[in-house]
Amino acid sequence: MVNSVLVVEDEFLIAGLLQNMLEDLGYTNITLASNVAGACEALEVTKPGIAILDLNLAGQSARPVAEKLRAVNVPFVISSGYDAQALDEEWRGYPILTKPYGADDLQARILQALALKKI
Repeated sequence: MVNSVLVVEDEFLIAGLLQNMLEDLGYTNITLASNVAGACEALEVTKPGIAILDLNLAGQSARPVAEKLRAVNVPFVISSGYDAQALDEEWRGYPILTKPYGADDLQARILQALALKKI
């Protein structure tokens, strides 16, 4: 089982709730980043088993983080306030958590992302 997760979320309260949900689901190594620079720095230090990525970080696109995750072959789940139809075409193949979401949705999307990596 994957136990390391990179959470890239600019909203402090959402990041905290997400961390709590992940801990309740059994994930023990959780790294939080609130911006592109922080996420990229975290990826320089360690390679997580999975990432949860908000595409809009205080008005800045998280595309550089997504590109880095793809480059190092880390599966990720997109966390967004928009549904899949509102996202750019390039993101539609990734598991999407539409805010607000619960622990069951979170775990389902993580498992979906991990399964896609093995294909």
